[in-house]
Amino acid sequence: MLLLEGGIASSDDELEVYGYCGAGFQENKDLVIYYQYTCSFDPSSDYTVAAIIGKDEAIAFARELGVHLTDIPSEINRRYDCPVLQGPGEVEKVFQDILDSLLDIHIRYRLVRKRGN
Repeated sequence: MLLLEGGIASSDDELEVYGYCGAGFQENKDLVIYYQYTCSFDPSSDYTVAAIIGKDEAIAFARELGVHLTDIPSEINRRYDCPVLQGPGEVEKVFQDILDSLLDIHIRYRLVRKRGN
């Protein structure tokens, strides 16, 4: 579970295949922005991809956004907030857009992919 977690984008949770993008902080103050894919008829295909941004990089990101460190998840939500999207592919595109924006402003992160949810 993440601290100060906020949702950014999601697909219709009534569909058999669901995507969700969110952001929050780990207890060690690393910022995590993640995409979660869930398939109700094939749980073995479920996965999560997380971009983990160290505390120092998160502070630089907060400066770039013009917000306090603890406001990053809500600021990402404000900038990328989407109505319910058609499918998980559209949610994954939002996640990728966020990662691309991090690279554009030279914020380093490491990607971690985990099977299952």
